[in-house]
This record gives sequence, C-alpha cells and structure tokens, in this order.
Amino acid sequence: MKKTFLLIISLCMTLWAYAGAPTTISVVSTAGGLSSAITTAGGNLSTLTSLTVTGTIDARDFVTMRDNMPLLAVINLSGVSIAGYTGTAGTENTSSIAYVGNTIPQFAFYNQTSGTSLISLTSITFPSTISSIGTFAFAYCGGLTSITIPSSVTTIGARAFMYCAGLTTITFPATGLTTIGDYVFNGCSALTAVNMPNSVSSLGTAVFTNCSSLTTATLSNAITTINANLFMGCTKLTSVHLPTAATSIGTYAFSGCSKLASITIPGNVTTLGSYSFNGCSSATSIYLPASITTIGNASFAGCTSVTSFTINKTTPIVLGGTSIALADVARPSCTLHVPAGTTSAYSTTIFWQDFGTIVADATTNIANTTKSNVNVNVRVQYGQAIISGLSSGETISIYNMQGIAIYSQQANAETVSIYLPIHGLYVVKVGTQSVKILN
Repeated sequence: MKKTFLLIISLCMTLWAYAGAPTTISVVSTAGGLSSAITTAGGNLSTLTSLTVTGTIDARDFVTMRDNMPLLAVINLSGVSIAGYTGTAGTENTSSIAYVGNTIPQFAFYNQTSGTSLISLTSITFPSTISSIGTFAFAYCGGLTSITIPSSVTTIGARAFMYCAGLTTITFPATGLTTIGDYVFNGCSALTAVNMPNSVSSLGTAVFTNCSSLTTATLSNAITTINANLFMGCTKLTSVHLPTAATSIGTYAFSGCSKLASITIPGNVTTLGSYSFNGCSSATSIYLPASITTIGNASFAGCTSVTSFTINKTTPIVLGGTSIALADVARPSCTLHVPAGTTSAYSTTIFWQDFGTIVADATTNIANTTKSNVNVNVRVQYGQAIISGLSSGETISIYNMQGIAIYSQQANAETVSIYLPIHGLYVVKVGTQSVKILN
C-alpha cells in the first residue's frame, strides 16, 4: 500500500511538472548540449511545441529534436551556428559518421532506423549560414506547409523533402542555389507551383514525381538536361517553362501529365527519351524543333487528343523500330506541319506519311516577323511577355506557333505582363505592329 501511495504521489508530481512546463521556449545551446539547455531553462522535451535556439548545435541536437520532442511544431534556428561532428550519436543512427558543419544534417528529422519522422513539425526557420540541406533531412514530415530556402544554400540533397504531403509553397533564393538532388520533392502532393531560380544548373531525377497538385512550373534557364521522371504523375500540370539550354528530355519525364494542353520542345533539344510524354492525353498540339535527332520509344504514347503536329526539320527522322512513338497520335485526322519545301519528303517517309494532312509550316512567316513599332518594347522574363510603351486602348494579341490566338485584350496601362503558357515561339501584335518572341 505504501509503495502504491508513493507511486501515485510520484506520478502526480510528474504530471504537475509537465503541466507547469512551458510549451514555448528560447534557449542558448552549445554543440551537443540542446537537451540540457532546454531542461535547465525549465522546459520539458515531451511537451514543447515551439523552440527558438541560438548558439551552436550539431547532429546530436537534431536527434534530440527528432526523437525526443514529439510535439515540436515550430523551430527557429535563425540564430544558430551548426558545427561539424564526428561520432555515433548523430542523425544517421549508424557507425561513426563525419557530419559537415553549416549543413542541415542528413536524416535530420527522419529516422531511417524506425522509419518515423517529426510529423508534428509545421514550420522551420533555417540559419542564414547553412550551405546545404542533407539527404532525407525532412522526408515524410507531412506537417510542413511552407519552406523558405536561405540564399546561402547551394545544394539540396536527394530526397530532402520527399513525401512532405502538406507542403504547399517552396520559396527558393534568387541566387546561390546550384544543385537540387534526386527525388527532392517527390510525393509533395499539395505543392501547387514551382518557380526555380536561374542559378540552378543541376536538377536530379524524379525531383517532382507525383506532385499531384502541381499546376505550373518554371525551370532554371541554366539546366541542360531534363532528367528522367522529372514531372511524372503530375496530373494537374497545365504549363511548364522549359529552359532554352536543354538538350535532352529523359525517359518518363512528363509521363502522366494529363492536363498539359500543348507540348513545345525547346530549340536545342536533340533527344526525347522513351515514354517522355506518355499519357499527355489533353495535349492538342506538339512542336519539335530542327535540332531533334532522336524520338524515343513511345515518346507520345497516349497523346490521343493531338490535332496539330509540327516538326521543324527539313529531313524526316526515320522512326523505324521506334514507330510506337507516334502510335496513339491520331495521324489520319491530324495535321502535320513541316518546313517549306519538305512536304514531298514527309509524304513518302514511313509513319510520317500516315498524317491525313501535311502542309508547309505556316510559321515561316512568324520566323521572319520583326518589330516595327519603335515605341513598344517586348521582352520575356520568367515565363511572361512584358510589353511596355503602350497607349491606353491599344489591342494586344499573342499567337502561338500554330497561329492560334492565346491572348487578345486592350491595354489599360503603359506596361502589361502576360503569362505565356509554355516554352516556345510566339508573335506579339500591338495594333498593326508585331514582334517575334521566344519564351
């Protein structure tokens, strides 16, 4: 009885201590000393929901936050310095590892041994001094809703934000970031838009796979390779701005992007990988540049709505064994646009000859269009046509490669910005004047 009584008293005192502990706390830490700093300040690891840290931490302190603070929702590390650490007590839960300083360590908030993450986490403010975010750092942290990457970060490691299912917004720095690894945002099913800075020159495989709410994406103009599976399964993607420097598009890169209205391949691309646009069932037009040399197996499988197919290449590509590339394009009812003087070549080449109508490309006139209104300036920036020098009431029209008007309105300001739905060549007409632009 006495032991039972003492146990009850002890339990009550523990509950009282928990109830009296703050849920929000600010502490100054030393490397490896975060847990002690919190308890010394009167905090309880089990009940804290908001934590601000200054001083120095290392990989051991991320283990404290990840594994010992189950209610932690808001973390402010803006005043923290992250030190290097070598040992067995870091976030990888394995043999001795050397953790690099000024880095959010690998597996910072995802425990690879238990397969659990800090699901309570909703917000994190990064130190302004970090240079990279490690692999799997925030994987499966489904409570995160937005992230802002500091300008000091140059690299985001593979799978860093994989399956952060609540993540709706990513704010990239304007400069500094150069590398985004494989699968970084794979499965971020609430993400709606991506606007990537032009500093990014390396973009991994399957970075945005299964981002099923993504509607628009602008990629860095410095990227030369669109890697495999990049946007696979992005079923709501309606427009994407591809870099003009791109030379290849990988296998399954846009597979399952069933809302894309048109497909325009940038002018330096030579290779389309197998199944690269498989299942783009809403696309009504496809444009291939003169640079294209290889159309992979089933590149356009499932593209059942295409009515206009443009290939700006004077010598027809011999499809041979890759004929399935065009298998689902309804060629007998589709118009094939080819360069002037090449209709005969295409009409006698296997598979190309199956198009119901083959015509000389009407975009020859577009290619020769020049600006003749000295008062109007037209430029392209971040996927928008920016038109300045306008007079109120002037009619602005924008046409795509097929001569279809995608925009027509009267100017209500001296400068207007008009979103261009996809990469490609357009003609902007202001009144009776016109100018060719490349998005």
